[in-house]
Amino acid sequence: MYIVIAGCGRLGSQLASIAAKDKHDVAVVSRTAEDFRRLSADFNGITVEGIEFDIDTLKSAGIEKANAFAAVTSDDNTNIMAAQVARNVFKVPIVVARVFDPLKEKTFNALGIDTICPTTLGAASIYSKFVIKDKGSHFLFYNDKVELIEVNYKNKKVPNKVKELEALGNFKIITVERDKGTLIANEDTILHEGDNLLIAVLTENFEDIKKVFDL
Repeated sequence: MYIVIAGCGRLGSQLASIAAKDKHDVAVVSRTAEDFRRLSADFNGITVEGIEFDIDTLKSAGIEKANAFAAVTSDDNTNIMAAQVARNVFKVPIVVARVFDPLKEKTFNALGIDTICPTTLGAASIYSKFVIKDKGSHFLFYNDKVELIEVNYKNKKVPNKVKELEALGNFKIITVERDKGTLIANEDTILHEGDNLLIAVLTENFEDIKKVFDL
């Protein structure tokens, strides 16, 4: 995959390093050349100095052959302009933009641009920890659609068979950690007292998890 990243702050540089390490071809664009110092020492992609939404600058970064584009500068307006250019001018198949203002997130989405909003994610992450931290469970991952949490199974009020337990709500048990080992859960798995369950649930169905496991 050929990936163009607009912005080389802490997020952009980390994203570039991860993608390059995973054997993707990566180009990073930043209007400040000093930002490229944030890239890892073994980064082997290309760097282009220039305005992140400038057409000629993006062409120099190889956007015409890009499979994916990420606009992750520190400015929402720059990100939306860069993302629009990538999507509408160069027809990049995958376009993602960071946006700090939750109100602007709706504008991005209306334009068909996927977004990552640190403000929304951060608030939801903290609240999820408030809700379940004191119940023997903890939050692992959140986005605006899916939550991944770890729940300690206590066989008091609920079934001990995965199929029967999942039937109580809209969630999926993925793995069972027991005696320092991990099992891939299936519908016939029998749960033991004290098992740690890795559970995926749609954000809209999070209340099911809370009710079933008394969180």
